[in-house]
Amino acid sequence: MNAQGFGSAAHVLLIEPDNMVRSTVASVCRDMKLVRILQASSLASGESHLLAQPVQGLMLSLVEGDAALDLLERLRAGAFACEPNIPAMVMASGCTKKQLVRLKALEVRRLLLQPFRLRDVVNTVEQLWPSAEPEALQQASGMNAVS
Repeated sequence: MNAQGFGSAAHVLLIEPDNMVRSTVASVCRDMKLVRILQASSLASGESHLLAQPVQGLMLSLVEGDAALDLLERLRAGAFACEPNIPAMVMASGCTKKQLVRLKALEVRRLLLQPFRLRDVVNTVEQLWPSAEPEALQQASGMNAVS
């Protein structure tokens, strides 16, 4: 990925097995210069990323159920190269009360239920990992700065 234009943008790991969802989210975040997305198609490859390099955020699919929450639990326990309190968002097709309680205990900041709109992802990313370069965001979204 070309890092030009990202400045101090956060590195966010996206663990999502659905290639269409993963590539669309990564592409939009790249095009809008919101965050640098590292992509993983499985929990195993996501864990490899987390062990190898620090990230500033996590976007996690719950397709693999409790195994995904176990990975998040290990992250919160400090088992990886990143800070244990990084912002985390979760994407799921549904959520049980038991999972919701666990998500809250693991300090998940956002839960997006599928099907979600791409705008919901963008809003979440903007809130969890605000850009240090508002001009880049304005240019990407076509807005003009007010003098």
